[in-house]
Amino acid sequence: MPAIDEALRDPALLGSALGDPASWQTWLAVLRAAFGLGLTDEQQQLLVGVTGDRKPPPHRVRELWAIVGRRSGKSRMAAALAVYQACFVKHHLSAGERGMVLVLAASTDQARVVFGLRRLFWKPRRSCARRSPT
Repeated sequence: MPAIDEALRDPALLGSALGDPASWQTWLAVLRAAFGLGLTDEQQQLLVGVTGDRKPPPHRVRELWAIVGRRSGKSRMAAALAVYQACFVKHHLSAGERGMVLVLAASTDQARVVFGLRRLFWKPRRSCARRSPT
């Protein structure tokens, strides 16, 4: 399983929908920290810039709350995380169970935006072959 930032940087995985990864470095550092992955010195500095002196979590977090301004990529990151969770995270489902990834939005319009964006990240691949993005 690729790490979240690796999947978002790799154009063959989710990166083609993200565009230039250089403009997403802070988001990628935050996501690495949220998934409990080690940070480089540069990523640590980016994280300190948005969290203050808070240390990165030692393991994957159960929830991530991001208080960020308009036009900061929240919807694109929500879509990317949903596709990443569906395609690359191992889930333990019993026979006959169907896994789903839930993305909540404050309005129907916002939900439509995220739903549309997830289509940019979704490209049927062998790693996602048995999963449906609907």
